[in-house]
Amino acid sequence: MGQCDFKIVHAQNSVSVPDILIQYMMAKRIAASTDGCEISNVDLGYWGIFHPDLMVHEINTTRVHTLTGDTQAGYTFNQEDFLPVSHYRDLLQAEESAIGFGVNVLVIDLGYDNVKVARLPVNYYQYLISESGLSPVFIGNMTVCPYLAALRAAFSYASFVAPPDFFVHFETVRQSKNIALSPSIASWLAGWISEADRIFMPLCGELNPFENNKADIISLCDERFSFDLFPCFPPVELSKHRSLHIQFSKWWRPVSVEHLRKIRSDFPRFPDVKSKFLQYFDENYYLGLYPDVRNAVASNEFQSGKHHYSEHGFTERRKPFELDPVWYCTQNPTAAIEVGQGDFMDFHSHYVSIGAARGFRTNRTAA
Repeated sequence: MGQCDFKIVHAQNSVSVPDILIQYMMAKRIAASTDGCEISNVDLGYWGIFHPDLMVHEINTTRVHTLTGDTQAGYTFNQEDFLPVSHYRDLLQAEESAIGFGVNVLVIDLGYDNVKVARLPVNYYQYLISESGLSPVFIGNMTVCPYLAALRAAFSYASFVAPPDFFVHFETVRQSKNIALSPSIASWLAGWISEADRIFMPLCGELNPFENNKADIISLCDERFSFDLFPCFPPVELSKHRSLHIQFSKWWRPVSVEHLRKIRSDFPRFPDVKSKFLQYFDENYYLGLYPDVRNAVASNEFQSGKHHYSEHGFTERRKPFELDPVWYCTQNPTAAIEVGQGDFMDFHSHYVSIGAARGFRTNRTAA
């Protein structure tokens, strides 16, 4: 992100603290590149950070850079969009201190929110504990479910901690000396700005740049990090993780920094070809999924949904046909592996490139 001429960097309201934090960190980077640039609409009171909404009085919107969206569906960002990590360590001063765990403990972050997020197989944590030689402490959401029951059964000697709120969760992870991240942006942030000795980063869910094309935060130059590459299995409810992991538990693997550099530079190994997507285009599905396209066709801006897709939808990465990602990857584990390791942009790309030829179906009811 280079020099800019904005005088106000405005963060759009979000109910998610990680999204607000990401917006603030990006805003600091943008504001630092322009003299007199102010940050607008950030409230991170836990860390004593507050910037009022300057858009109430701003008329000239050409002076404003607005950060919108969320970490799952909005803006794209890379680690290079942030200032050096020392800057954020100084800014984010916690109210509580000494709530982390010391050098003999591996803090395993299970994530705070009880939403559809990627959870990691039990045997992955068995590997981390064995490899590190540390005593495990699991921290995060302790909602009763088959997945949590499997963890408690496998690690009956471990401590399981349920923090009272997001901030205590974040700071406990951040202030610990050895961290196993959950597959979430929030967990990565806590690890990155920490002063931990070792950080185990699972390339899965939000943390896999081949699965989450909107964020590339692999810390290849940070020697604290080690990496494990997972198949691409979409987030599901907590109650469904146990059965999903039984199928995928053997397919993750440690990867070196050199290998990650190679597959990231080659991504995707098999680029998308528009003609292949057009071959499987579903007019009714496309128009039903995108009301803006349906309205544009009705007003004769485009001859059809297929015409729109050919002109704009393909490059905008709109979905040209129905595909259930959870069903597709669980029925076809090789697809989850190939997408997760950066061979294809997503499951739609996989299907039109090789999945259809292999006889894969896009969903349970597909012919």
